[in-house]
Amino acid sequence: MKIAAVFLLVALSSCFDSSTALVNTDLVSCLKTLLVKNTPDLIKELQRLLCLYKQGKDENNEALYRQFLKELDTLLQTAGCSLDQILGTKDVLETTTDKVGDVASDVAQKLLEAVDFLQVLGTVLNTVCDLTKQPLGSVSDILGISLPSLTGSLGF
Repeated sequence: MKIAAVFLLVALSSCFDSSTALVNTDLVSCLKTLLVKNTPDLIKELQRLLCLYKQGKDENNEALYRQFLKELDTLLQTAGCSLDQILGTKDVLETTTDKVGDVASDVAQKLLEAVDFLQVLGTVLNTVCDLTKQPLGSVSDILGISLPSLTGSLGF
């Protein structure tokens, strides 16, 4: 009987998808709440925010990174969440000074992973940014890095 239990545990562990364990569950929960409230508006807002982040990255513009973080925090607060809750920090918007680009990059990556987990990544990426008049593009275009868990499964 003990041997059967061990085999059952091994079988179950091999079925566990570790890629979903890396997704920020607080952010997923928060986005689910927002999706229930108004899916089309959330998609448009996520597109706009990711365009803002991408423009900040392209221009290496600290003010745009801050704007991205503040506006995302405002969006999350409408669902009862906060950027600090998602990042596990305290007053990140006030205390981040010289590494705001790194914080924005980390947040953008978590956001894209959560959107992918909710299976709306393709819809979110399918837009032309108003400010730059360029397509939002792919995950690697936005972050400047390749995320195999996202890009491999979706062809981005």
